[in-house]
Amino acid sequence: MCNLSKGVYDRAVVDSIKKLMNNKGWDMEECMDVLEIAEEKRKIYREAIHETIMTV
Repeated sequence: MCNLSKGVYDRAVVDSIKKLMNNKGWDMEECMDVLEIAEEKRKIYREAIHETIMTV
């Protein structure tokens, strides 16, 4: 996957997690379980979500 594609994909995953958290009231781990995100990638998404929350 090229860098642009990976960036778009990662952004979509982060957005999906945030939407599930807001709409369903689930915590971040529940969202990642439902989306079947691999354990080795969860840290990246946790950091990205915290980063977006802190800049709002």
